[in-house]
Amino acid sequence: MLDSSPPASCRGVIGYWVVVVLAVGVGIMPLVPPAPGGGTATTDFSVDRALDHISLVAAAPHPLGSSRNERVAAYLASELQTVGLKVERQRVAATDYFGDGSALTAVNVMARITGTDPTGAVAVVGHYDSTPVAPGANDDATAVAIMLEVARVVSDMPPLRNDVILLFTDGEEPAPRFGSTAFVERHPWAGDVEFVVNLEAIGSTGPSFLTATAGPDRWVVDQYLGGARHPTAFSFVTAVESLLGGSNTDFAPFREAGIAGLELVYLHGSPVYHTAADRPGRVGHRSLYQHGTNTLDIVLHVADSDLTLPRDATPVAFVTIARSIVIDYPAGWNLVAAALTGAFAAGLVLTRRRTLHTARESVLVVGVALSLSGAAALTWTLLAGWRDTMGVVESYSYLVAVSALAIVTQAAILRRDTERWPAPSPEAIVVTWWMLAAGTVMVEPSLATPFVLTSFAAAIAVSARRRLGGSTTSVVVASGAALVAVVLIVPMVDFFHQLAQPRPGNPDSEVLATGALPVLGILLLADVILALRPAARTTVAP
Repeated sequence: MLDSSPPASCRGVIGYWVVVVLAVGVGIMPLVPPAPGGGTATTDFSVDRALDHISLVAAAPHPLGSSRNERVAAYLASELQTVGLKVERQRVAATDYFGDGSALTAVNVMARITGTDPTGAVAVVGHYDSTPVAPGANDDATAVAIMLEVARVVSDMPPLRNDVILLFTDGEEPAPRFGSTAFVERHPWAGDVEFVVNLEAIGSTGPSFLTATAGPDRWVVDQYLGGARHPTAFSFVTAVESLLGGSNTDFAPFREAGIAGLELVYLHGSPVYHTAADRPGRVGHRSLYQHGTNTLDIVLHVADSDLTLPRDATPVAFVTIARSIVIDYPAGWNLVAAALTGAFAAGLVLTRRRTLHTARESVLVVGVALSLSGAAALTWTLLAGWRDTMGVVESYSYLVAVSALAIVTQAAILRRDTERWPAPSPEAIVVTWWMLAAGTVMVEPSLATPFVLTSFAAAIAVSARRRLGGSTTSVVVASGAALVAVVLIVPMVDFFHQLAQPRPGNPDSEVLATGALPVLGILLLADVILALRPAARTTVAP
């Protein structure tokens, strides 16, 4: 029978696509670090000072046990003493991990700024050693420079309530994490640490992500959000990191010891990781600014808090919208939203009296998307092997090209199949996204946020179309649902694209097969956008 609802006006159709385009921009915004601020006060984090430190620390490779690494340690001690701090060293038995396995000594350099009424200490951690071939400008001279800036600012301002420990570790690059492990297990200061901020970089640019947390979830996330002025945080990132076994950096010994804290990492441009290309000129100024400013803000926030108060351990889901608006809520709400979406989807399908066809349509969409994303992963693996030092722009160009080819191929396959089955309906797309939501929410509720909210918004939009036809309200609801989908999925696509980057300096960290995931996300995002688009003409319904 004919659908009695009138088609949307031409203006409504155009408005929908304008919203989609704008949504892409909003989705990209959290992935672009803010420009360095113009503040010149002594309490501001200074990118220029940090770059000076990076130039000296990362002038050449300085692995554990080398004379260059000893000179870096001496430089750190000198800079800490310059701002009036007493320097302590912890010598740790280590081995030449990159060489013949002979005995070496790792040296942690540290300083402690005493608080007025301490309820514990906040520790800032970063390693100053590099791999034998890499100058280590991003990994991890940026952390060293930020910590020296924290030392300067905190020493120059009125005393804070809690102690601040600056821990420059040695021997992080080898798997044993010699310096941080020894500090946590044997140094007396470790028992005072109530919160730790670990700094890392596996790229040269991009936003400073909250990548890992440890301890009572709600409380830890609150410390981040209460401090960082330029937050970039997605719970699917911390959930993926946790599902992969946790961060294997200096953060690991603290996490395993039950010490609360978080890790900040930037990771765009990761082909430079552990290579000779990781030199001072490759440090992104925007990334350094966000990394450093957020670190300083978090330290100041935690150092002026009462660390003896009860800590809320409720699991939290969170997303960043636009530049730095973080929406957070109990992760358990995703279970409720997934259940409501399931009920919505069931109602949409059953009232359409095409249950079997809708299920087949959903299977078709998922099957085609999985097949094409698998082919895309193979293509990406070949490209990454051929161009394993690709830059950021080149990498995204490949992603756009491969995804566009996949979308065109998917459209051709589905169009050909309409001779036997109806074209995938909006109801089938809602069911498809709900299956993603239900599957991920059972694995980890905080991982499911993009899928749950997208499927929920899509279900409401399809229901509104059923009731309101092509009315302005229906178009507005559809546009809102498309906005939600794009804003949530674009950062997830980007994150998995970064995981799939080639890293010739550290092949063990390459997961090129995850190149399937960004393409899969783009395909399914295209499906939901097309499914929600306002009808331009009267359609025939069964």
